[in-house]
Amino acid sequence: MKLFLLLLYVLSLDASAAAEDLEHRMATFLYQDQDYRQFVCGEQPGTIEEFRQRIEYHKEVLREHPLAVAYFVEPTSKAFNFYTGFFVVQGDEMKPQFIYFGSGIGAHKTRKHKGFKVVIGTERTGPASSEFHTYEWNGTNYAKTATTTTSTKPP
Repeated sequence: MKLFLLLLYVLSLDASAAAEDLEHRMATFLYQDQDYRQFVCGEQPGTIEEFRQRIEYHKEVLREHPLAVAYFVEPTSKAFNFYTGFFVVQGDEMKPQFIYFGSGIGAHKTRKHKGFKVVIGTERTGPASSEFHTYEWNGTNYAKTATTTTSTKPP
C-alpha cells in the first residue's frame, strides 16, 4: 500500500511539473507580445515572474478523443475589454491560436465543428451592445468564421 501511495505521489509531482512547464511556455509566449504585456504590467514592463503573477489560466475540453484542451490566459485585473491568450494543447504539443481582445472568450457548450467545440468571443462595443466572434477548427487551427453584432445573447 505504501508503495502504491508513493507511486501516486511521484506521478502527481510529474503531472504538476508538466502543467507548470506548460503554463511557463504560455506566459513566455504572451510576454513577448507588447500590447498584452503592457495591458498586464502597465507602462513599466516587469519581469516574466511579475507578469506570471498577474495572469490566470482557464481550461476547457475542446475534444474528448483524442484529447484537445483550450487554455484561455487572462490578466487577473480586467477592464471593459481585455486581452486573452488562446492556446490549444494536444498531448505534449502547445499550439498558440491567437490573442483575443474583448470581454471574454470560451468554448461553446454544445456547438462543434470538425469534432472540436466552437469558440465564441464577446467584445463589448457599448453599454448595451456586443459583437460575438465565432471561431471554428479548420483542421489545423481556429479561424474566425462569423461576427454578429447584437444586444442579446451570443449565437
